[in-house]
Amino acid sequence: MNRVKRETKILQTVSNIENVIKLYDVVHDQGSQTISLVFEYFSLVDFHKIFLKLNDVQIKLYLFELLQVFFIEFVIKNFKSSDFGSSAFIWHHA
Repeated sequence: MNRVKRETKILQTVSNIENVIKLYDVVHDQGSQTISLVFEYFSLVDFHKIFLKLNDVQIKLYLFELLQVFFIEFVIKNFKSSDFGSSAFIWHHA
């Protein structure tokens, strides 16, 4: 259950980044102990076809956006929330 909460927190944090699917709500069913995530609608796309059409600059931008998401996930996993100010990820020096 902790992993689900951590992953949900990561999704909430990165959902305001452009080209990342928006997480609208987290619904917890008390009876079945099931957690449901409500995302914005998007149509399924064959990324292989799109990726083949990208030029070098577009591929670099795509990879940069992925790195941003992975960086935020890394920060959330490896640092205590008390190390940062509010939601702006401002590092506080001790």
